[in-house]
Amino acid sequence: MMSEVMTRSVLESIHETAIAQDHLIAIEDGDRKLTYGQLWTCMCLLGRQGLTTPHPGLIAICGRPSIETALGILAAFLSGDVAVPIDDRLPLSRREELAQWCDISYDKEEIVRITCDVAASPSMTCPPLSKIKREKRRPAYVAFTSGTTGVPKAIEGTMTGLDHFIAWQSRLIGQWVQNPRVSWLTPLSFDVMYRDLLLPLNNRGTLVIPDSQQDFNIAAAWNWLNDQKIDIAHVVPSIVGTWLNGRHSGPLSVKALFFAGEPLRQALISRLKENYVNRIYNLYGPSESTMAKFCRLIDDKCTPTDSLYPVGMPIDHDVSYVLSKDQEIIIRSAYLTNGYRQKDGTVAPFPSTSENCPEYHTGDRGRVIDGELYVLGRLDSQLKINGIRIEASEIESLAERYPGIRRTAAVKLAPPDSTVEIIVLFYQGDLERKDKMRKLLAEHLHPAVVPTAYLPIADFPLTLNGKIDRQKLKERAATEHLMDDPSSIKGTGTEECDNFEQRVQEIMSSILRYPCRLDTDFLDIGGNSLMFGLITLELHSTFGLTMPQQEFYNSGTPRSVAAWLRQNGASVKVSASAPSEPTPTSNRSATGPWPLTPRQQTIHDIFHNELFGSGMNMILQVPVAADQMERVKAVVSQIVAQNDCFHLNFRYRHGKLYQYLSPPDFRINDIDVIEAPCVDHDRLSAEFATRPFDLAEEKPFRVRLLKDSAGTGRLLFLMYHLISDGMSQEYLRRDILDGISGNPIPLRNHYSPSLQSEQRALSDRILPFWKEHLDGAMPTARFISPQHITNVSARCMTVALASDYDRLMGHLRTLNSSIFPYLLSHFYRALAKHAAKADLIIRVTTHGRDKPELADVMGCIFSAVPVRLNCAGWPTKQIVDYINNHLDTARMYQDLCFQKLAQALGEKQDIHLHPLTGISFTLDGFDITENMPASQSKSPQIETMNAKLPHELRAIARPYRNGCILKFVYRAKAFTDEDILAISSAMQGAIAGELQR
Repeated sequence: MMSEVMTRSVLESIHETAIAQDHLIAIEDGDRKLTYGQLWTCMCLLGRQGLTTPHPGLIAICGRPSIETALGILAAFLSGDVAVPIDDRLPLSRREELAQWCDISYDKEEIVRITCDVAASPSMTCPPLSKIKREKRRPAYVAFTSGTTGVPKAIEGTMTGLDHFIAWQSRLIGQWVQNPRVSWLTPLSFDVMYRDLLLPLNNRGTLVIPDSQQDFNIAAAWNWLNDQKIDIAHVVPSIVGTWLNGRHSGPLSVKALFFAGEPLRQALISRLKENYVNRIYNLYGPSESTMAKFCRLIDDKCTPTDSLYPVGMPIDHDVSYVLSKDQEIIIRSAYLTNGYRQKDGTVAPFPSTSENCPEYHTGDRGRVIDGELYVLGRLDSQLKINGIRIEASEIESLAERYPGIRRTAAVKLAPPDSTVEIIVLFYQGDLERKDKMRKLLAEHLHPAVVPTAYLPIADFPLTLNGKIDRQKLKERAATEHLMDDPSSIKGTGTEECDNFEQRVQEIMSSILRYPCRLDTDFLDIGGNSLMFGLITLELHSTFGLTMPQQEFYNSGTPRSVAAWLRQNGASVKVSASAPSEPTPTSNRSATGPWPLTPRQQTIHDIFHNELFGSGMNMILQVPVAADQMERVKAVVSQIVAQNDCFHLNFRYRHGKLYQYLSPPDFRINDIDVIEAPCVDHDRLSAEFATRPFDLAEEKPFRVRLLKDSAGTGRLLFLMYHLISDGMSQEYLRRDILDGISGNPIPLRNHYSPSLQSEQRALSDRILPFWKEHLDGAMPTARFISPQHITNVSARCMTVALASDYDRLMGHLRTLNSSIFPYLLSHFYRALAKHAAKADLIIRVTTHGRDKPELADVMGCIFSAVPVRLNCAGWPTKQIVDYINNHLDTARMYQDLCFQKLAQALGEKQDIHLHPLTGISFTLDGFDITENMPASQSKSPQIETMNAKLPHELRAIARPYRNGCILKFVYRAKAFTDEDILAISSAMQGAIAGELQR
């Protein structure tokens, strides 16, 4: 059983500071300040806040973060009562429902009076610490979370649970900050606000609250954090995303950001790191677990999986976890909350292990990679919007209370071109009841989780076991909840009043990334408090006037907002600029020209005019349903806008190719839609893929949709070889499928910074490294005679190598190697035997994404490096170790232009030959879950190709679970079919011999 070790209480820390350094500032609330001595005295004088019962009572503390609410909560803790914070921004009915759980509400006016008396009596003696018996499971607070029946569930937390987490976090931050200034940005109704409240007070720091007597715009918090010199802020990803999309001045200066509440994705962190260089932590733990029970520092050593960062490992030895057979995360700790409290005061505790340790079944699906936990989503229908957790069934049960509504189902959706996630509610019943149903939900739910779209449905799709198929609903919502391109929405008329309306309309549409017509209500298209914050910042920038939140919500539409602005004396600023767009290059003018980067130049030299008589175009083909075409168009348009590799243009100047970065001008209508029978789709796809790009006249990518009358379709996305590579193609496929399914489309790192950084690197350090590596190997051995170098005849041989996967993997473990260097070592041996020459240079490919900022970039990051092997008589392990060491070192020098290196080494330039080497070896994927295709013949398959090959031989290996397919593309005048058979047989024999030992 896990032991529960008593740590020093936060209350004891406050008392010790009040005695030793009573003058230190404990809380700042705008211009108001409270010292530790004053804080402790006020907590003692408040006592039980009017409670007369002998047993612990529940005290409702309603309001927003302020000195008064902080004192109300701390006084309840000190007196042994139970704090029940309630945010006054919740709907009235919800506040009344939560208040019914409580015995008494705190008296704000009494707290104000006491603080004034204490401030006026500086000589008042600090009361001693009253001894409260700290029982292990004594309740300290109640937090409410969503319930499946539509009734909130009350979670009963303990002071020892809070103390345990705060003690851990205090040890963590104590390594790099003393007397921290910590912001309180979290609303009262979320239990995570105790991190804001208690962490500074446990470390002789200062709790800093935005002026509670003024309206605070959370979207402007970036600048506020800098102005207040905040050291630590607790945030959710959606809040930080809002900051990054808004206006902020200068880098963020806080010492640490603690993320929690939502998945932390690579795209957000990449954007954040452009303006923030300090510590980032990712916390995880449901409310039932008390604060958080997992933490991971997001540093350069922390790599995301599928664009998702891990939550790491348990914070302490007192916390452990297991994954069930369904991959559910089960947290075990003596510091969990007590369980779910009932109105009669009883508590339904969590189950315990055989060792009597409480455990909580989170409902979250997890995966462990390299010892670190990743949270992959929910196993049930629970939704999370902007960090707020809600059961889909709570929304549904509330909606079904309304007369005329028979059945409902709620799903979460990320619309294309939108920075917000929304909830869509499908319903069966009276179509005229939609508005009244929405009003009912708005009266009972937090504003952020009120459904945005209401879609009638005749019959719900069902799974095989008869349950509502929510994935199909999500796909349907993605198709039906679709409107025009936001850029097409403009105001009407030319009078000043119409100019007001047009400006407001463009601002709201831009921030929401969704069309907002003149009489469309902000809340009806996914608006929330975060979006309101960004809109008011833009309104102030454009009109010089700040609109209060309640006035904005009452107005709702662009027409009404414009009317309020005119009535209050606003005027359009001459210097006002268009609202910022959440796209990486949306407001940039053309940048460049730049020459091709070294790796672009190498790829261009290799592939240009090679196959099909054009550049090596890369085509992505995605099956789509014909009724999804409009959705697909919107998704593609968003991906093109977000990724600046699609904003590149190429032009020849004086015979040399240059590239420019221009503002995106791609629109939905630029996508061709071709109707043709399904049997013609393959032919049309091939024709589309092989048509050369006219770089002087068109973009370096094309998009086309094929559809037939039967409802099947295909998306074709063709990219010029200088803006993409294989990894980018995979990223593009994932993003398109995510968007079609209604999931958020990642905002990836920009490609353009690497274009500039590579230009500087080549001459400084790249060439000297490769000169040293290749010194003495020139001239390069060639397998082709000069009279045949212009021959375009090429052959392709496909050979299947059988192998036992388990035995192969065991052998690789003894070699401490992966599959690629092992296959390359045997390819080298076979080739050296054939050439009767041991000193060879082989070109190998790498993905090029060795730097964190390149990890998820779409662009031409693919790279090629030469490997010089002179390993006669070496055992396999020695060759493999040499290859591994060389490739590890080469990662720092892979921004390489083969042509320039060949010139520097004195190799004669010949457009018919690849510089440095005529031999190439590539690994084309590695899928251990698949066997070789059943259609693959065991006998070698040979075909003739019409291609201009710069290589004499290009070998491509594709490993499978039951073997490996080798594809050799070779010049007929350099290698005969018998040569290639001999090389493949030598590889097969050597590998088989090693595996049999």
